[in-house]
Amino acid sequence: TLVDEFAQLGVKAVSLGGGGDASCHPRLPDALRLLKSRGIETALFTNGQLVRDDVAQAIVACCTWTRFSLDADGPEMFKATHGMDARDFEKVKANIARVVALRREMGSSIVLGGSFLIGSHTVSGIYGVAQLARDLGLDYIRLRPFFTWNGDLPFRAEEADRVTGELDRAAAAFNSDTFMVSYPAARTNWVKSGTPPLNYSRCNIHHF
Repeated sequence: TLVDEFAQLGVKAVSLGGGGDASCHPRLPDALRLLKSRGIETALFTNGQLVRDDVAQAIVACCTWTRFSLDADGPEMFKATHGMDARDFEKVKANIARVVALRREMGSSIVLGGSFLIGSHTVSGIYGVAQLARDLGLDYIRLRPFFTWNGDLPFRAEEADRVTGELDRAAAAFNSDTFMVSYPAARTNWVKSGTPPLNYSRCNIHHF
């Protein structure tokens, strides 16, 4: 019903994400195909755990882009960030590789990326996750320092230079014509300065 309403209203695009993972829903492939049939571009955020064959096929056939939440460069960090074991980390890697292979087989133009949240416990994985994302065949890795709800940085002051240094090192090593190491300038500048980069006093997003 919502998809039909979106189509009638002229909605151009929908992204599936949020506090849960859309791939938990048994009819995700049907939802993706419905959105495509109504001419609505679709994006999907997923942790990659439940990308079954039918889900992978629908992602590649129907999505404009999909981003996998990696948040780890290996099993140890995956355990710390996702609470999952090494077997689950290998499963995620295999699922990503399957989607990448399907893109090639199906001649799809879907853009595939990964994401990585940077905190004190993940700084050491910045370079490694960029290499992992590239080696898996993704188009980019999005590296984002996270912040607490009250705007505090989750870093000690002495870690700030290490964060920005590792971001620059990863970009220098892996940026190419086919792969991009991406990180938001506003957030990284916040890491450096310790001051939120607010240049406005009023938020108008709710009007849109």
